Amino acid sequence: MMNRLIAALLIALLFVTGCTSSQGTEPPKHEQGAENKDFRIYEGRIAEKTIRWENTLLILLIPNLSKEEAVTKKPNELIEQYGKQDIAYYVVDKKLYDKLEIGQKVKIKAELDQLEPYPPIRSIIELEVIE
Repeated sequence: MMNRLIAALLIALLFVTGCTSSQGTEPPKHEQGAENKDFRIYEGRIAEKTIRWENTLLILLIPNLSKEEAVTKKPNELIEQYGKQDIAYYVVDKKLYDKLEIGQKVKIKAELDQLEPYPPIRSIIELEVIE
């Protein structure tokens, strides 16, 4: 009787172990590709430059946005239109804020941490102007 109980427990344990999947154990890949486990690369056009909370300077980056749309449409319209994409605000310093223009295409290396409002707010490690 004891041997049957042990055998049944071993079979159940093997069944449970064999049926579990590894899904969810790895972080999801970013649409634009994770470059490293410590940061991600994002590319898009600047749709807005704004100042919030005690002089925090932000730019809104939207992937797959045309230069014409970035210049002519209001940020709220663009957020609604492109909301299913990975759009986000990025904190920039004064020097960079003054240099950047609405409609410019940029590539951003950003930290993984982000503030949770929508669109999220991320910190920039590095920014490169593409055009």
